[in-house]
Amino acid sequence: MRWTKVIIVFAALALVGPILCARSGAGFSSPRAKDGPKPPTSSASSGFRDRCLNCHFPMGEAGLAGIGKPCRCPEEILSKHLFPDLGCTACHRGDRKTRRVKKAHGRASVARLPLFSAEPSTENLDRPFLSGVYVQAACGKCHPGSELPGAPVLSHGRMLFTELGCIACHRLKGHPNDVGVDLTEAGLKDVNRDGRLDLLDRAWLLRHFKDPSAVREGSWMANYKLTDEEATALTVLMLSFTGEALPGRYVIPSNPGPEPKSAVDRGKRVFELWGCAGCHGRGGRGGVRNPNAKGGEIPQLFKLADTIVNDKEEAEKLRMLVESGADIDHDPAAWLDEFRKIKTGIVEGKRPEKEDPKGLPPPLTMPGWREKIQGRDLDYLAVYIMSLFPAEAWESWEDDKPK
Repeated sequence: MRWTKVIIVFAALALVGPILCARSGAGFSSPRAKDGPKPPTSSASSGFRDRCLNCHFPMGEAGLAGIGKPCRCPEEILSKHLFPDLGCTACHRGDRKTRRVKKAHGRASVARLPLFSAEPSTENLDRPFLSGVYVQAACGKCHPGSELPGAPVLSHGRMLFTELGCIACHRLKGHPNDVGVDLTEAGLKDVNRDGRLDLLDRAWLLRHFKDPSAVREGSWMANYKLTDEEATALTVLMLSFTGEALPGRYVIPSNPGPEPKSAVDRGKRVFELWGCAGCHGRGGRGGVRNPNAKGGEIPQLFKLADTIVNDKEEAEKLRMLVESGADIDHDPAAWLDEFRKIKTGIVEGKRPEKEDPKGLPPPLTMPGWREKIQGRDLDYLAVYIMSLFPAEAWESWEDDKPK
């Protein structure tokens, strides 16, 4: 009877042993694994073995132990991304170490952050699982360029970040601005302040972009009336800011693109580099609140042309002067005076007038850009601001002139 029990135990181990070993990450492999590539002993991005590879494998194969569902990633993606060397969590995040399916996929308990920590370390914490369009957030670690054809939502978010001038207020890597919060690791922060890293942080980001003051009372951030598509794109972008770094061999150098040639394009680059839209609004159309300032908002820029020149022909003449490299600062022509005043205002800055003289000073002021915007860049920027004048406004201006 005793030998019968021993035989039964050994038979059971022979049947379930390979599965248990594969799930636990032990050094045994199933017969299936001998014919194909083995998972890496560690993840390139994390230093931990990616246990997802015990169940998921590329090209529609099953997991190494013959269990689990096939990987759903398109073959085009897998063939270009050194899978299985990078593993699953390099793109999808989630828990790379657990043997529990629900926890690995972000559907179980979530990471509880340390108490009484304003900037908690996210090392060793579970990272919320990314799926659908949100998985594009992970593309930013290897692809730092502005446009990425395989990740259109992330590319859209990067474009909006530049267009809306977010860098004017937020600190991010090389831009040391400190009006707004630091975004360098925004994708791994408890942004909704509930003490957890979970999918609710993603939902909070989406609501925040739709209406900042609705989720954070007293927020100075402008409500840009973003569409759902735009808010989603910016949310994906925020999730891509993790501060993580992959080994250099995985990073694809960005293409800087062609150098702008026209004065307007060069001025637009200066406008975007310093985040001017962050205060003056998308396309210079204003809309950013500034309590107790005259009018309650930061001034618009898109109609300044009507104070700089007299008509569209004069505006074109001025643009050509700048592109030819003319020394406008020392040109005696009186018609250039307003253009020079605009440049002086940029260099010296300006404090807005109070709506209520007895009230507090408006919190947002125009800083002096003397140390940052100089020489020809100043001319280009002023020409770009002038170019924002709507085409239909020029036409109505011409129609209103006395015959």
